[in-house]
Amino acid sequence: MTRNISYALPLIFCLSVLYLIAGLRADGEFEIRIPESHPRLAYTAKEIEAWKNDASQSGEIDKIVRKADKILEVGLYVPEQEGNWAFYYKCPKCNAGLKPEKSGKPGSINSHVCPKCGRKYKDEKTVGGYITRLNNLLNKECFDLALAYALTGKKKYSEPVRKAFFKLVDIYPKLQRHDRWGRKGLLAVVGGRRYCQHLTEGIGCMKLAEAYDLIANSLSEEDSKKICDEFLVKTAREILGYNAFGVVGGMNNHQTWFNATYVVIGYATGDRDLVKTGLFGSRGLEWQIEKSITDDGIWYEGTMDYHRYAMSAIVETLDAAKRFGYSLKDSVRLKSLWLGPLQMACPDGSIPATNDSNPSSLAGFKGLYRWGYNYFGDPIFASYAGIATDKGMKIQPESKALESLGMAALRAGKNDGAACAFLDYGIHGGGHGHPDKLNLMLYALGREFLVDPGRISYSVPEFETWCRKTVSHNTVVINGRDQRPDRGQLEFFESKDSYTACLASSARAYPGHILKRFLLLTDGFLVDVFSVHGDKKVKIDWLAHSYGTFETKEKLFEPSAKTGDKNGYQHLEDVMQAQGSQHMTFDFKTGNKFLRMHCLGDGDSTVFTGQGIGTKLKERVPFLLRRRNADSTVVITVYDLTGDGSAVSKIEILSVTSDGREMKGWEASGLKITGKSGSSKTVAVSFKDSETKTSCVGSAFENYLFK
Repeated sequence: MTRNISYALPLIFCLSVLYLIAGLRADGEFEIRIPESHPRLAYTAKEIEAWKNDASQSGEIDKIVRKADKILEVGLYVPEQEGNWAFYYKCPKCNAGLKPEKSGKPGSINSHVCPKCGRKYKDEKTVGGYITRLNNLLNKECFDLALAYALTGKKKYSEPVRKAFFKLVDIYPKLQRHDRWGRKGLLAVVGGRRYCQHLTEGIGCMKLAEAYDLIANSLSEEDSKKICDEFLVKTAREILGYNAFGVVGGMNNHQTWFNATYVVIGYATGDRDLVKTGLFGSRGLEWQIEKSITDDGIWYEGTMDYHRYAMSAIVETLDAAKRFGYSLKDSVRLKSLWLGPLQMACPDGSIPATNDSNPSSLAGFKGLYRWGYNYFGDPIFASYAGIATDKGMKIQPESKALESLGMAALRAGKNDGAACAFLDYGIHGGGHGHPDKLNLMLYALGREFLVDPGRISYSVPEFETWCRKTVSHNTVVINGRDQRPDRGQLEFFESKDSYTACLASSARAYPGHILKRFLLLTDGFLVDVFSVHGDKKVKIDWLAHSYGTFETKEKLFEPSAKTGDKNGYQHLEDVMQAQGSQHMTFDFKTGNKFLRMHCLGDGDSTVFTGQGIGTKLKERVPFLLRRRNADSTVVITVYDLTGDGSAVSKIEILSVTSDGREMKGWEASGLKITGKSGSSKTVAVSFKDSETKTSCVGSAFENYLFK
């Protein structure tokens, strides 16, 4: 292991130097001035002095000192083992965070218990996850002690931090590079030493760099140089050197934290080259803002969790950069990161859990909007930060095609009657994308109905066996296999006063079959027409996963065997089945209201119902599966959004012709929808790209008709 390190370090050093030289801007470079004095990062000496002299802050300072005193009572613990993935410190059966089985010195605990189910774990991965928690605790406690020193000048707070740094200097080169997949040494290209990945290695070292900066004026020049050269800068440059291999793509959210690491550690230690790399390098912050943010203001990975995660790293970078006068407050593209989530929000502020994300909401961005208001000065951000201003206001999102991201947002109604539908057709999302092209999410009646499971948690097997499977989404599965990654196309989008409509397609999710989905949203209903066209007979499964209590008046359902035993189908439970008829109605009830689904069949469908998994491991969500064996087909659904079923009482499938030939459903479909009031609307869509003379009951249309 030692020999591997001795060979690796020169190579890493050379790569990092080449990466620096290649990455820095040749001209127009911003001059980075780093003062000689400390502290200068989390707080400046001037800010600390003003804090101490502000009588109104005495209570806050006392609180910081008391916290530091409690840390001293126990003492700092510096783990001497490698940490592993934080998600390994969870129970894979129930997703609960584990706890040490008994109290005692952290280094003596090797058994951990689940507080929910009582299972005990002492395997290597669990212990490694626990070490990571201890590393995180050390980082935080070093900062807390360092801040107490800066505010009081008492060495009893700085000395334990100095000793912890020297222990880290000693053990860091002895720790073996490793990753969470078990690879070690040079093979662990994205791995770390204290942690199992560069990402957390850098984040942890940033907090320690802030602690160093706060106690730096208590250190001798020799001690300071040793801490910087042999731990802080060494860690940053090792990340930089391995990153030169390009294993982690520069657009990735990890890169935002690498850049933050370079800037924060570089500024704390006085290493200007690191700072320049983080800002102006070939994968630096400026490059990422241009490449990783879509034109719609959404992070390219298409998940709100990683959107927020990337924003947090950028904030860390810019907070450090403001210390030497660097600002991006006039960057429209950077600012769009704060505007993007507003376009993805439902009327209640919730945001669908697309790709590797948990359910989120604008409330979860409150701290970031506060930062954004202070940085950009835009009163819109004040409203979402909970800051009262004379000009503060909230955006009312409109129907919009987010074409750079590949998401169509359809909106209708107001107040309690507000509804929105999201059609995910675009970019896959890199390593955090899911095989869910043409996935539909629906909000109505004050809540989410059609749901994307997101990621649940990386710590449970269901993340891979359910969340990352096509069957867990509201789209089509062919032959029980997952879709291939694809960037679909938006073929049509239009928003009018009375409706919004869109048509999107995917040609490569299932080679040999073209998928197309048409949506039309009004104040009362949503029309959903899904076309599948190919030249080979296959098994086509159309799925909807919806919150609410499932109810139906259909009398034909009977118990069924499972619909499949792999690719996520094994998680569909309590399965019932019936032969599909021309028109079946299903309700998803919540309280005294219900979402009604009118499903139009072709007589050859088999319909399955049962329970799938929601956005939490133990959450059961009803599903509806419509199965057909065909080379081509169309699946038609009309959702009544009124809560009482009054928008749709009758649906007629209209005959659609072209040059006298009646068209098949997957080529073009027409509907006449009549409500309980007796009024009716006609909706039609053509899926044939070259079709220009299609007619529907005598009315000419090219893509669709609504009147």
